[in-house]
Amino acid sequence: MFNMYAIRDLNLGYNQPYCEKNDEVAIRGFSYAINHNDIMGFRPSDFLLFKVGEYDDEKGDVIGEMPVLICRGEDVFAHD
Repeated sequence: MFNMYAIRDLNLGYNQPYCEKNDEVAIRGFSYAINHNDIMGFRPSDFLLFKVGEYDDEKGDVIGEMPVLICRGEDVFAHD
């Protein structure tokens, strides 16, 4: 079973979902994106990480849920 996550850009909406094993791995990837992407790093407060469901890799089922905020861009931005 994997969790499904999506990054929300406050100016554009949700990006396509992707799967990670748990919140910690998703936060690590989100943190890397915030700190190594010119657009996201320029305005980290515009980006939010949400859990949006689960993916059962045994059955191929997608189980959607109401988006749950996991992390804010400014929370993981490495200030100079």
